[in-house]
Amino acid sequence: MNKLKVGKSPSPDGIHSESYIHGGLSLATHICIMLNLFLVHSYMPDRFMDATIVPLVKCKGKDLANISNYRAITLSNSITKVLEFVFLEHTLRGRSRGCAC
Repeated sequence: MNKLKVGKSPSPDGIHSESYIHGGLSLATHICIMLNLFLVHSYMPDRFMDATIVPLVKCKGKDLANISNYRAITLSNSITKVLEFVFLEHTLRGRSRGCAC
């Protein structure tokens, strides 16, 4: 959870990433149990997959009516980002061991 960015606006669920970072060992343990239950039961709540897609202008000096002058970013819930970090680390660890994950 220490990989979450601080000082950003709250995620779409309204929770700041600092809440997870400073939540301590007890919160981290409960989140770990919850995420493991999701994986064991092959279930992910719809709220975990909520995200907001925001278009950002690449170059303000160019034509703002041209769609190619935009790129999209996705704002996802902080807890979902924690799960993404877990998956990423697991995948990278598997690749470093020579697994075909």
